[in-house]
Amino acid sequence: MIEKPSIPNFSSEAEEADWWYANREWLTQEFLQAAKEGRLKKGSTVMERLRARQSTSLTVPLSSDEFAKIHDLAQRRGMEDAMYARDLLHKALDREEEQERREAG
Repeated sequence: MIEKPSIPNFSSEAEEADWWYANREWLTQEFLQAAKEGRLKKGSTVMERLRARQSTSLTVPLSSDEFAKIHDLAQRRGMEDAMYARDLLHKALDREEEQERREAG
């Protein structure tokens, strides 16, 4: 485990960029630990990259009408069918989680 470095006050963006680059191993370690502990925000780029590495596939049977709706809506948005369906699923899951939070709290 790399010890946390002291973060100085920077006099310029270049100096700050150099410092973060020099301490990238510590920062990577911190991000991986935060991901493991579930402390990263869902929308963060790091979290999305970690999820992408761990992605799996799911086969869902759809009626021809359901598939046609997905296809038509995806085309209108300029998206591939699978990406649009995944986006719909993400939104539905977020709504479900929010509903559970409201009901629990």
